[in-house]
Amino acid sequence: MRLVYFALVELFFLSAAAQEKLSNKITITGKVNGDTKGYNKVYVYGDGLPGDSTIIQNETFKFILPYKSPGYLLFYTEYDIRKHGGYGPFVILIDRPGNVNVVTKDIDQGFNTSKLSGLKSAMLWQEFSTAKKVTYKKITDGVATIYGKGWVPKGDPDYEKINNARDSMLHIYLNSFISKFIKDHRDSYVSLFVLYESRNSLTPSEMEDNYKMILKPLRNTKKGRNVADFINGLKNAVIGHPVKNFLLNDPAGKPFSFEQLKGKYVVIDFWASWCIPCRKSFPHMREVYKQLKGKNVEFYSISIDKDKNAWLKAVEIENNAWIQTMDIKNISVKEFAVTDIPATFLIDPDGKIVLEEIGFNPDRKGLIEKKLEDLCGDKN
Repeated sequence: MRLVYFALVELFFLSAAAQEKLSNKITITGKVNGDTKGYNKVYVYGDGLPGDSTIIQNETFKFILPYKSPGYLLFYTEYDIRKHGGYGPFVILIDRPGNVNVVTKDIDQGFNTSKLSGLKSAMLWQEFSTAKKVTYKKITDGVATIYGKGWVPKGDPDYEKINNARDSMLHIYLNSFISKFIKDHRDSYVSLFVLYESRNSLTPSEMEDNYKMILKPLRNTKKGRNVADFINGLKNAVIGHPVKNFLLNDPAGKPFSFEQLKGKYVVIDFWASWCIPCRKSFPHMREVYKQLKGKNVEFYSISIDKDKNAWLKAVEIENNAWIQTMDIKNISVKEFAVTDIPATFLIDPDGKIVLEEIGFNPDRKGLIEKKLEDLCGDKN
């Protein structure tokens, strides 16, 4: 009898341990409709999650993943890669451990036709994404009604006119749509993600008004503070605005103060070791740096890397002769509202922002390079 008792106690504790283990997991169960043609792998990656994969068997697949914090899980299939030559990831937003069920309408149409159930955040994000597509269609149709076409590529003679019309309609439709969603779901983590993902489509005041509607406990989370930092960055990263002094460590661990560069033109370059366009821009930057050596200009590269060793290794490989620091204080977001890299800013001798430039085009001189030529009298 005592043996049975102890066996039951042991079983209870084993069951409790298993439950505890599962309580920190996200379980994704999928039902796949359509012929996979033998391309049966499903892949997933996401915020702080190393890539993983599983196999579709009997039209189903399953992932059990560690839950660390709210964020995105992004899925794609071997079928997409083999049959379509690429993929657009299917996004599931998670805000806590739990279960999500995914039922695809047809694998040939991709996971974006899937219906989600289970975790509320996943369903709510899908609801928002679907409604957003409808809103964008309204904008495109509205522009097309006026100009005969709702969208044209860059370089088209009507690009500026149509793009300006789209921007105007974005503020009419998109901000009201986002505001209503956030007002209706002000207690949901999803609203923070909605606001952050819409950051390039809203003005600083629109961002701030929407942010204030979200409940304070959510605003005090890591994601909430990140959104607040970005809003501050939007206010700070304005042409003519003075850059506040900040200190970041150089590769030797020594603090470097931005104030040390006062009195000079400064080219601030935000980059990362994993950013291919950033690394490709460096040979050209080295040429420009060489041409401007001795002028009243300093270059300053700030890495947004999270992995210090990866940054240090890249710094050693690139061997750039100018100032290098790592952004451990989120300066890129709080002071410059950086969303894409490479991002370059030209600061004048008084410490005010003169120009901002995103990306690198190897086929032509950028705005900042041209401005520096004008300032330094080095036109070639």
